[in-house]
Parts: sequence; C-alpha cells; structure tokens
Amino acid sequence: MGVATPHYFFIYGITFRDRCFRVVQLTSVVISLDRFPTYAFATMAQDMPPRGGYEPVQYKRNLPAKGFRPGILLLGVGAVMGFGWYKLIGGIREANELAREKMWARINLIPLLQAEEDRDQVRRYWADQKREKELLGENTKVYNNESRFVRPTFAVSPAPSK
Repeated sequence: MGVATPHYFFIYGITFRDRCFRVVQLTSVVISLDRFPTYAFATMAQDMPPRGGYEPVQYKRNLPAKGFRPGILLLGVGAVMGFGWYKLIGGIREANELAREKMWARINLIPLLQAEEDRDQVRRYWADQKREKELLGENTKVYNNESRFVRPTFAVSPAPSK
C-alpha cells in the first residue's frame, strides 16, 4: 500500500482514505488515453451550464449591520472630544486667571503687611529699650549701634502669662 499522488485521474482503480486521511490506492490500472478511439469522446454527453449561466453564489452572510456606521461613530467621538477640549481649555484659562488674581492680591497687600511688620518691630524696639533702662540704668551705651537700624534676626516673644 503506497500513498497515492495528489491527483485523481485514475480511470480504473479503487482509492480510499485511511485513518490518517491519506489517499491509499489498492489497485491501479493506468491506461493511456491514446488507446481510446476519438469517437468515444465525441459521443459522450457533456454536462453544460444552463442558458444564461448559474445564479451568483451567495457567500456572504446577509445580516443587518449592528450599531452606527463608522463615519457617524467617528463624528460623535470627535464631537465629544471637541467638547471635552473646549471645557478643559476653559478650565485652564479660569485657573490661570484665578492664579493671576491671587498674585496681584498678594502684591497689593505687601505695603499693608510691611507696615504691620514695621509697627511690630518698633513696639519690640521700645520694649527692649525699656527693659534695658530698667536693668542697666540711665545713659548706658554698651553698643555703638545708634547710627543705623539693624533688623533683628529673631523676635523675642513675651513669656506666657499664668
């Protein structure tokens, strides 16, 4: 038992498929076509297609399309994204405007805050002078710092009251 060639033009012979789906040929008689007379082929009835041809073969499924058409779907997605970008850019502009307003509010408050800090330093300076006078007495100049003002590096806070 040999494996047959892939063509099936044996005139006489028995072929079948085995368990491995190979074509197996039991007997084969190869007859040359030269031995047949030419009239044998001429008198044979031949199966022809009907006049006008066959109907077209329907190989596609005829199902209705589900969902939106791709163009409409892309247009909808583009519209939603456009609206989102519009709102995002508007939100960014509003946040920038609020930050600018906050910055200018702080810039405009600087003189008020500076005046408050200056009043606090003057009050602390006079309190320090008063303490110095109580501790050291009259006309005691330990440091030579009367010609210019030096901002204190730390603030002395009063002791907590009991």
